[in-house]
Formats: sequence, structure tokens, C-alpha cells
Amino acid sequence: MQEFDKLIDIVKRLRRECPWDSKQTPSTLTPLFFEEVYELWGSLGDKDKMEEELGDILLLVVMTALAADIDIVELIKRLQAKLIHRHPHIFGDEKAATAQQVLKLWERVKGKPFLEELPDLPALALAAFVQRKASKKGFDWHTIEGVIEKIKEELEELQHASADKQREEYGDLLFAVAHLGNFLGLDPETTLKSAVYKFRRRFQKVLDKLKDNPNMTLDEMEAIWEKAKEEEKG
Repeated sequence: MQEFDKLIDIVKRLRRECPWDSKQTPSTLTPLFFEEVYELWGSLGDKDKMEEELGDILLLVVMTALAADIDIVELIKRLQAKLIHRHPHIFGDEKAATAQQVLKLWERVKGKPFLEELPDLPALALAAFVQRKASKKGFDWHTIEGVIEKIKEELEELQHASADKQREEYGDLLFAVAHLGNFLGLDPETTLKSAVYKFRRRFQKVLDKLKDNPNMTLDEMEAIWEKAKEEEKG
């Protein structure tokens, strides 16, 4: 691919001549993937923005490979071989008619012990990931009501926990809440992020009023909050 080769040449020149790029290592570049993936999440639905964010991720892939002295051609060959190996229903004689059958086949082909290796995901996303894996083995509630009851149970345990147990019970509560997203088809990370931005948007209305009345009471702030909430509802 001519354009891909051109990209590699550009990055190689940056690695030679740019003071910032030349100092980057796999250790300094890897954390940037998290930032770029989150930005990609935020761009979903906007094709132009998605194209930009995917380009940033591709740049990081190329730059990290060069920084680690990895041959990109060999990297691509290895990826090709992995794709063929993990899709025997396409490139071999295995049969898989549904997405669920494909996932079961994929796990068998990978041959790794169940949950032996965990992806380096943010905590809420990791919790949802682990519970999806457990669900595939049949270890799950049959209905969403079971999850909700579990959340209530964990909340009650947290309310009655001693000081040395609060951290553990709080973690159990978050773990259960993350699993609720699996039943609703919602990603906990992006859903929570949306809630944070919603809070900031509404609280900004409170801050605007506090400039004129710094001695505002909690009841007055809550009234402004509720008004902002109603205005958003429309």
C-alpha cells in the first residue's frame, strides 16, 4: 500500500528529526492509546471525527512499533496469520453459523485458560468484561431483576460495613453495578462519562449563580440544579 508506506516514511523522519518524536519510547507512547481510544468513543456517530481519531490511533501504532524496533511488515504478517488461525470457519473446515458460535470457537482456538489473562482496561470496563466472560459459562442471573437485587444487597452490606470493610464492600457494589450495563447493552465507561459531563453542564448553572451570590444556601443551589435539569428535559 503506497499510502501506508508513505506514512511509515513520515514517521521515520519524525523519529530522526523532531526533538519530541525522537525521544518517545514504547513506555511513553503506550499510555496515549487510552486517551486516543476514549476520544474515538466520544466521536462515534461523527464520521469525519472518527476518521481523525482512527488516524491518531494508527499513528500511535506505527510510532510505537518503530520505537520498539519492530518490523512493521512482520507485524502485519503475524496479524494476518492470527486472523486466519482464529477464523477456521472462514479459512478452514469448522462451522459457525452465529456470532455466539464464533465466540465459542474463538476461545477454543486461542487455547488460553479461562480468565487467566485480563486485558489492561479501566476498572469499570474490566468488571463488565469479566462478568460477560463468566456469563458465557452460565454463571449469571437469568433476568435483570437478579442483578438489581444483587445491587441492593451490596448497597445494604456497604451501609452496615465496618470501617475496615468499607473498601471491599464499595468495590463489590461497583462490580455489581458494572454488570447491570451488560444486561442493558450499555458500556459502563462511556455511560459514566456521559453522566459526568451532564453533571458538569448542570453544575455550571449553579456556579454562574454563585458568582453573584457566594453565600447561597444548599437549598438555593439545589433549586438552580433542578431548574437546569428541567430545562434539559425540555
